[in-house]
Amino acid sequence: MLILLTGIPTALAASDEGYGFKGEYFLARAPYHGEPVCQPFTRNLNQFRKLDFDTCHPRLSSKYPEFTRPAWEKIPFDMAIAEKLVKSAGSYVASKYLDTSSKAEQVGEAHWQKWKNATETLRKEGKARMWRLRADIDGDGEDNTLIRMLPGDRYPLYGSGPASLSNWSCDYNLGELYVVETRDPAVKGQFNAHKRGTDLIRFDGNGHYYLLWWRISSADGEGWSLPNIGATRSVLVERLYLGKPPVTVIGPVSHCFIDWVPTGHYKPVAKPSRKSTKTPSH
Repeated sequence: MLILLTGIPTALAASDEGYGFKGEYFLARAPYHGEPVCQPFTRNLNQFRKLDFDTCHPRLSSKYPEFTRPAWEKIPFDMAIAEKLVKSAGSYVASKYLDTSSKAEQVGEAHWQKWKNATETLRKEGKARMWRLRADIDGDGEDNTLIRMLPGDRYPLYGSGPASLSNWSCDYNLGELYVVETRDPAVKGQFNAHKRGTDLIRFDGNGHYYLLWWRISSADGEGWSLPNIGATRSVLVERLYLGKPPVTVIGPVSHCFIDWVPTGHYKPVAKPSRKSTKTPSH
């Protein structure tokens, strides 16, 4: 268990190797029993406690070589590719509850038109970017083609400001990720329509790729109440994989909820009363 120490006298702290910590990462929730990635990745992140969360840094420690980040290839921004991605993100969910495919296509077209209007100035200013990667993110043994696009379809339409580019400006989490080519069309639709991370790592422990969602808030438990430990930032570790019939694709699903707490702001979790009969949240 990682323990954050506060209140150390200045003279002692100056000689302590922990002096200068900006914050610490805590694994707030790991809902899937036996998931091997959560504990070691949290420990990996804590090799960088002297970095503020918002500092651009790859945060992959040589002490944890099992974690790697694939190299994305920068490509010219292509409006035809952007159209496929944005329409896919807008229409897949609609296709599941609308009675005709034409209606789902209309939803996708409307999403595309909103994106074009919201990003017109950014594109004219030359701020639009694209990167490409081949990786087996669904675990079927065959590579998928992914695109990281800036601006994506979430921030320009639903971000904190009009036509927002991204919450981040680091080369490893800039823009939004999409699947553009895959053997199973459901992988593309499910991934692009789902909330998805902005970063991708590979874990040699099981050979799977995991999405990282660097967040400007504490972790939420997605239906579970998580205690307030003073976190101001968080990382969600997500995974996409093939499910059993009749479900063909599951996810991306959050497997690790990792909170980042600024130094001196940790709030111990109150112990439940002995009189309480309720099971505490984990």
